[in-house]
Amino acid sequence: MCASCGGGLAAMKGQFDESEMIDVVEVSYRVVKVKQQKYVCRCGGCVETAPGPERALSGSRYSLAFAIKVILDKWLDHIPLERQVRILERHGLTVTSQTLWDLAYAVSKRLSLVDDALAQHALAQPVIGLDQTSWPRLETDATKPWQMWAITTPGVVVHRIPSR
Repeated sequence: MCASCGGGLAAMKGQFDESEMIDVVEVSYRVVKVKQQKYVCRCGGCVETAPGPERALSGSRYSLAFAIKVILDKWLDHIPLERQVRILERHGLTVTSQTLWDLAYAVSKRLSLVDDALAQHALAQPVIGLDQTSWPRLETDATKPWQMWAITTPGVVVHRIPSR
């Protein structure tokens, strides 16, 4: 109704008021049932199973996406693994902090291939900077510090702490 004359209002084509609103969309976890077809040869000498979805660790029950979320929560948002365990319990999942650590380690092993490729790329470029910095060791009987190396090239910085 019009506030001035009491008449009906008609929609104005293409005319809107737009605004933003901050809302909460809860994180959810699901146990997804996976069925993988089995195949057998006529001779009976070979049984194969169709590949399933990618998992963080071969044969584990955790997806790669779940493992990546664990890593982002720990190292990007500083949520300790024990706190993540309590959060997951509120969602009905029983997971240990050791399991979360194992998932993070599995992803780090996958990322080591990317890290190695970046190092090879950096070494093939004209080196802009090379830095060697001492890094204190925590062992009480350690006499020599660790050495950290940084190679800086256009678009890439590679850090290394060589093991001895």
